[in-house]
Amino acid sequence: MSKNRDPFKNLKDKVFELEIGNDVVKINPKVKDAEIFVSLGKGDMSDQALSKISGIIIESVLRANPDVDRADIEIHVATNYGKYIDELTVLYGFATRDQLSEAKKKLQDKTE
Repeated sequence: MSKNRDPFKNLKDKVFELEIGNDVVKINPKVKDAEIFVSLGKGDMSDQALSKISGIIIESVLRANPDVDRADIEIHVATNYGKYIDELTVLYGFATRDQLSEAKKKLQDKTE
């Protein structure tokens, strides 16, 4: 595997794509977005923390899709909230897809 010798080239304009169900959603993440996700990883599930997380999901989608109506984005986020959380958790490097799958399986086993 070759190493990327210029990891910062054109990142300010880079748009990432997330697979949310059957949709491919463009996002433009920022450091502050990842910082808020750190609080989620520490178990902060207060209404205020969840509101901030919802806000950064919506704002990161809006930054990459400025011509899309905010109300449409909010509805998409609301109806796919868990998928956004999963995809952003992987994007920000807090867990791998395998780790997420394993955690979901353990949670499912506990509820059965």
